[in-house]
Amino acid sequence: MCREAPAQYESYVDFAPGEWTTTRIDVKGTTAKLFAGDALQPALIVNDLKRGPDSNGSIGLYVDKAPTDISET
Repeated sequence: MCREAPAQYESYVDFAPGEWTTTRIDVKGTTAKLFAGDALQPALIVNDLKRGPDSNGSIGLYVDKAPTDISET
């Protein structure tokens, strides 16, 4: 996605090194909202999920230049 639509599906969130940061992705219809930590506002909103509102699938999360351990996904 980064090459196809630069910055359209990207956002920035501060993570504390060595600490867990909870993330939540709410999907409703063709919109996905990503929340990090205890934030009340989403860090990223995607309004045009490509597969449509009645589809099943997976979501990828890319973290640049950092070791990542995603549990309970």
